[in-house]
Amino acid sequence: MIIDKLGDYRTRDGRKANIFGFNDNDVTFPVRGAVYKMYRGKERPRGYFIWMKDGRSRALGESGLDLVDFIG
Repeated sequence: MIIDKLGDYRTRDGRKANIFGFNDNDVTFPVRGAVYKMYRGKERPRGYFIWMKDGRSRALGESGLDLVDFIG
């Protein structure tokens, strides 16, 4: 799956991630976003994460944070 639009995605471990930007430079991890977690009683995007264009969060191997499905 190629990550080419902003919005919410499902991770390999079932969490929701929000993609809010792309780095236009020629870099290995151009996709920028946050992963949802409970914060003050609501699920909210928290933290700062990076992914490859194919949705992987690590250069080698699979991870629970890999993006696997676009959900809107």
